[in-house]
Amino acid sequence: KNAHVSEIKKQELAEIKHSLSSSEKIGIIDLTSLPSSQFQKIKHKLKEDFIVKVYKKSLLKLALNSLKEKKQNINELEKYLDTCIPALLLSNKDPFKVSRAITKNKSSLAAKPGQISPIDIEIKAGPTKFSPGPIIGELGQAGIKAAIEQGKVIIKQNVTVVKKGDVLTQKQTDLLAKFNIKPMEIGLKIVAIYDNGQIYDNEILSIAEKQYFSNLK
Repeated sequence: KNAHVSEIKKQELAEIKHSLSSSEKIGIIDLTSLPSSQFQKIKHKLKEDFIVKVYKKSLLKLALNSLKEKKQNINELEKYLDTCIPALLLSNKDPFKVSRAITKNKSSLAAKPGQISPIDIEIKAGPTKFSPGPIIGELGQAGIKAAIEQGKVIIKQNVTVVKKGDVLTQKQTDLLAKFNIKPMEIGLKIVAIYDNGQIYDNEILSIAEKQYFSNLK
């Protein structure tokens, strides 16, 4: 049985090496908390831009290491595997174009208690759809100054109700739902893309393309 298992592993390893050798751009994407149905949908929709393959982390590490003589700096991708549930992205398109296609295919979701906010969340000054009532007290508790004008609640000034990195409470998620604020993003998440010896991590790829090139200049 073990011989059979290692035979399968050998075949998979050969397959990964072939994929890595024949692709110009090699990315690591993070599948953490991405529902399988969403993953399949995005994969199908963007199949013209790239293909995504899922392999065991240990096999990916072996494959990357075995190609370091052939592809300059390819083994540098290895360090990105430990911070995520990785999948391999293979493409011949420009990394920024790949990143843009992935960003366009994200959808927004309401937050649940216990999740970590990916952004600062602000409630803006101005009129609301709420009629006077218990909502005034709720807003006050959240540090939001409100008043009544023409039978509706208005927010007096902009206020940041959640900071990036905060663990969201039930009260906060209820409040965000009332304002129809959906701060959670769902979609593929690029960790890094290798392109001809260069590695572009998520931070570089998420800067708009024009800005990146003007920064370079």
